[in-house]
Amino acid sequence: MPDWWHQPQGPGPQIVHVTVTETHTHLIVESTEEEAGEAAPGLFDGINPRVRWGFFNASAGAVGYSVLSAAAADPLGGAVYLAQASVDAVPLSVLVLTGGAAVAGWQLGRFFRGVGGLFGRLASPVCALGAAMWGQGTGPLLTALYAEAAPWPGMVAPAVLAGGSAVALWWLMDRRFLTRPLLVRWAARIPLATVVLSAALYAPGALS
Repeated sequence: MPDWWHQPQGPGPQIVHVTVTETHTHLIVESTEEEAGEAAPGLFDGINPRVRWGFFNASAGAVGYSVLSAAAADPLGGAVYLAQASVDAVPLSVLVLTGGAAVAGWQLGRFFRGVGGLFGRLASPVCALGAAMWGQGTGPLLTALYAEAAPWPGMVAPAVLAGGSAVALWWLMDRRFLTRPLLVRWAARIPLATVVLSAALYAPGALS
């Protein structure tokens, strides 16, 4: 048997256990060589993680906000769109209520699928349609409520709109790209970062 313990140490198999019997010597080895070799240094290695996070989100927001500003022909394009959407608080609220009621109605109808027959198949569509029609009829009620609560609805609307949009964008889009390559994650972050940046620029004017 060769003097394996005198061999130079370096990349290669590493003995982790030796069993000696009268006729055989059993070696249990574990390879120390990495299949892919050492990872190449990343572009942002050595940079503070908080700085990387800030640059990642700020650059994504700047790109999206620049597109909105160009579309609106206004340096505050993102804030302009957010302000306009906030003014239309009642139609937006009706839209959100209609969509939410339709989803709730559809889920409610699923409980009747076990009944079978035509009733079981039509339960979800009928419940969703009925709930959506109820949501469409809340416009006058919301108008009266917002008038009673003025001026708070106009002041709170930007935060509610921006917050709801941010949550929806994160749930529907952003979180689905968390494991993708850096450039893909950055592109997917643009809508969310744009909404946050627009809200940050518009909020001081709305609350003054």
